[in-house]
Formats: sequence, C-alpha cells, structure tokens
Amino acid sequence: MSEYKYSNDAYIKQLLNHDIKYFEPIITFLNNQIKNKNISILDYGCGTGNLVSVLNKNGYPNVMGIDIDSNSVKAGQKAGIKNIFIIDDINLTDKKFDLVISNHVLEHVNHVHDFLNILWNLTNQNGILYIRTPNYLNPRTYIYYIKSKLKNNHLHLTPFNTGNYCTLMYRFLISSILTFLKLLFNNTTIWKFTPLKPKISIGGDADATWASNYLDIKNYFLKCKYPFKEKSKKSFLKQISLDIFVIEHI
Repeated sequence: MSEYKYSNDAYIKQLLNHDIKYFEPIITFLNNQIKNKNISILDYGCGTGNLVSVLNKNGYPNVMGIDIDSNSVKAGQKAGIKNIFIIDDINLTDKKFDLVISNHVLEHVNHVHDFLNILWNLTNQNGILYIRTPNYLNPRTYIYYIKSKLKNNHLHLTPFNTGNYCTLMYRFLISSILTFLKLLFNNTTIWKFTPLKPKISIGGDADATWASNYLDIKNYFLKCKYPFKEKSKKSFLKQISLDIFVIEHI
C-alpha cells in the first residue's frame, strides 16, 4: 500500500488535539445503541488513535485502530495511545469486528467503492458499520462557507471551500442541481474533485475530494445487494442532508 502523502506536523498536531467533544456523535451513538461495552471495535483510518483512547476511557476495552499514515500512527503511539497500527504491519485476513467505524476517512481514499467493500467485509454478521463523511453535496454546506467568509471565520481548507464568493455560490448551485439529478435518476455515482496542493491545506484535507452523502452510500450498498438494515429509518430530506450512515450487517 502506498505511503499517505498529505499529513504534516500541523495536521498531526490537530489530530492529537481531538477529544471527546470532537467524537461526540460517535459517543452519543454508542451510548444510545450499544449495550455491551465488550464488543470488538475497529477504527479504520484512526489517524493518531485519539478515538481509540477516548473509547477506552469510556469503558470500551476491545478497540483497535489502523491507518495508512505511519507518521500519524507513530505520533499517537509516542503520545501513549495503545493498540493502534499501521495497516501494512497488521494482517486483518478473516478478521471481523462487531463495530467498524470510519470517521472522516471515506473522502480521502483513492478508490471509494473498494474502501466501502473493505469496511463491509470487516463487519461481523449482526455487526454495525458506522460511516461519517462530510456531506459536500448538501447545499447548506456552501451557505455555511459563505457566511463564514463574510464573518472572516477561519475555515479548514478543502477543495470545496476555496475561492471567492462567486465560486462558492457557483458550487452551491451545482450541488443543488447535482443532488436533484442524483435523486431523480437514482444515480449511485460518488463524484471526485481535483485535490488541493498539500502546501495550500493544513494537511489531511488536501485530498478530501469525494462528494457523497447518506443516500449515495446507501444506494451503493443496495446496488451491491449486501444484506443490511438501517439502524433507524430516515426521511427523504434527511438522507440527502446527513453525513452519518449507520447500518447493521444481517
């Protein structure tokens, strides 16, 4: 597997600062949905392993983290975080977990459908797959970017929020049109955008280029005929606006 090339010291420092507040959606989900804290959990794309540490401190002892970026993993290990590994250093053949978490990773990978297949195959039957990814197809995202620029608020650079107001308004219109067309034709394509140069971004979001949402991921799994059920039914509008996708492997 090729070396991840987008991490730098500033990005790794940011990862190491992620605390329980940053992972609040995951913790809330676990508290509401998981009764057995001894389940096996995999954080696929763990970065420095802060989620592994947070889950351990919240009573989940069987948590493992893996990542392609050796610099991030080594930084986490140096900080004292246990049970995190570089992907090339661990064999996951025939290994399955009760809960597989992918937290803001999908948007970074080279082959998004292959990645979704890997996550599915690592999930136990009756296990849960939890995917969170920025919803760059949500028109509200661009309204937020425009408001942030008007207020001179700092934005973590991605290929979707660079440029001036006209550029952002254009992306707002395009995202609205594309989302409507995807819904109209039940299109499962997940689009990719040109990456930022790493020197422009703080680091890890330079390659955050996949534009997907709940409905995209759901439709892909339906297309693959994977046996799953949604943990909770979502309205039509929720499916195009949510950035968290949770299913049970049945």
